[in-house]
Amino acid sequence: MSLVEGSVDIGGSRASISQQAAEALGISYEVVKAKVVDTDSIGYTMVTGGSRTTFATGLAAIQAAEDVKQQIVERAAKIWDAAAEYVEYQDGVISHRSDPVLRFTFKELAQQLLGTGRAITGRCNIDPAGEGNSFGVHLVDVEVEPETGKVEILRYTPVQDAGKAVHPSYVEGQIIAA
Repeated sequence: MSLVEGSVDIGGSRASISQQAAEALGISYEVVKAKVVDTDSIGYTMVTGGSRTTFATGLAAIQAAEDVKQQIVERAAKIWDAAAEYVEYQDGVISHRSDPVLRFTFKELAQQLLGTGRAITGRCNIDPAGEGNSFGVHLVDVEVEPETGKVEILRYTPVQDAGKAVHPSYVEGQIIAA
């Protein structure tokens, strides 16, 4: 599955956005291949900076995934010659509510898309508000040689209120790299 985003990858945001899309679709994170494109390809994208990227682009990826799920339900209904209200999408599996034999995984249905219509493209345009502030402090114990001014760092301790980390190891890397 391809994920196209307009936000520049800062600190591993492609991985975070891919995780959010994969979770919304109920598929494996490794299946999502994120690609950052330029504004000629995707249009206007708000500034890329700080936690807003994971927040805003993540919400866009989740809503685009919801759009994909709706289209997948409609496509499965078409394949099964059933009404869409009898088809459900749950954790990456598409199934008929009253006929357990009628069932596809996300991958199985994806393999049939071109033979049953066209490719499915989920879209979302969003400018969400509500991302919160981040707070942090960095404590440094130093020793200064009074005659030369040479500074030696004895201990460095970063403390960051990151909220819910979408990709914890990337958050940790950002704190350590600071």
